[in-house]
Amino acid sequence: MMGAGRSVGLALGERRITAAEVRRTRAGVTVESLAELVFPDDVSWDEPASVGRCLAVFLAEHRLPRAGVVGLPTRWLMALEHDVPSVDAQSLVGILRLKAEQAFSLGADGMACDCASAPPEGEAGSALLVATTQSRLAAVAEAMQVARFKPKAVTSSLAALALAAPAGGDGLTVLAAPDGVEVVGLRQGRVASIRRVAVPLGGGEATAVATAVRLAIGPLSGKVDLWNDTGLGDDAVREACGDLGIWAGPEPALPAAGMAEAASAAQLSPARTAPAAALATVGLGARPLPFDFLHSRLAVRAVRPYGRWAAWAAFVLVALLVAAGATIADRSATKGEIAAMKAQLREMAPSVASAQSVVDSVTLARGWYDRRPPVLDCLAALTRAIPEDGRIWATSLALREDMHGVLSGKATDKQLVLALLDSLQRSGAFADVRLLYVRETRGAAGEDAFAVAFAHAGTE
Repeated sequence: MMGAGRSVGLALGERRITAAEVRRTRAGVTVESLAELVFPDDVSWDEPASVGRCLAVFLAEHRLPRAGVVGLPTRWLMALEHDVPSVDAQSLVGILRLKAEQAFSLGADGMACDCASAPPEGEAGSALLVATTQSRLAAVAEAMQVARFKPKAVTSSLAALALAAPAGGDGLTVLAAPDGVEVVGLRQGRVASIRRVAVPLGGGEATAVATAVRLAIGPLSGKVDLWNDTGLGDDAVREACGDLGIWAGPEPALPAAGMAEAASAAQLSPARTAPAAALATVGLGARPLPFDFLHSRLAVRAVRPYGRWAAWAAFVLVALLVAAGATIADRSATKGEIAAMKAQLREMAPSVASAQSVVDSVTLARGWYDRRPPVLDCLAALTRAIPEDGRIWATSLALREDMHGVLSGKATDKQLVLALLDSLQRSGAFADVRLLYVRETRGAAGEDAFAVAFAHAGTE
């Protein structure tokens, strides 16, 4: 359970899992060990059982506990901010449930949602809804079951790091990695935004990293905790960010004592291991939990079919039982009284029939909504993301049944391609958005051809 003396954090990635074990001491929280599992070529999340078998061997080799907090990478998440009125806590949950269903077109059966932040009860403000696909969550659950690892919570690795070592009450936690830049924004000590820009940075220059950070931050502002996992020098990256007006502070505060030494012993960078250490501190109860897909505040309780009809049926049954009890208890009841009770039941019959009609109508309408083809939402979202000025356009679209696709096109400027990436990311309708290539064509117009991969998951 949360608050034990030892805890493990597992920060998941596409091709690796970083693990951290922490221990509670009198002086505070101390990192016991750090390690990283890199998947073999034949292991991937497409076969979660293979990931689970590798993880089981990894946990045994490093003698790690079989329970802790699991963190998802930002590329697996979708986050949307919504304004909410001044209501009580129960009404707020109902409003957020409806907004989540409207925002993510896969609905409750296809998405796992939770609220990362919300205004205090009775105050108006904004709430951040965070979601991942149920298929992705099921893959993680299967891998953990095979590895015999019991997750205490499933949350965001970077959000846990932002809350463990925040840049003040308001600020940004930025993780620059070879495959892109992830950003978590804090407002009054709560997670207010989560976003990612997929720009390949491996082997690049510090200025390229700084440009990607600027693109990922966008309109967000505040102090910046910059975690550099690109392999480039920290000083060079911070200097380049300063040239672009991004005032990143010195090295961010580590989430637990002894982490720098443990990272050095494991031959891993602090930026690579800090999210896992932050997740482990959450498992000790030493840090707040950003949100939890396993115990979502927006989880909808199972609703019995034909609930209104069942209520009427129960009412009729109670009336019958009362009538029977009265007959047995008072044998002197007259036939006129019995006839009156039967007449009352007959009067209730139209109400029962009307309630059944409403249930049937709602069930039929709901079926039309749930079975609409998701490809229409995908095409609409892509159309909204591409500007209408004619400087960038699509030439082909390949879309699989699982809503993973590749959009190919041309543009008059490479910056327009990066802007399209940002637009797809911010729309909230796509996950795992990444640039496959952008290159100049041989045409006289000086156009650039590009291809973008994505996974469609919802609409605004």
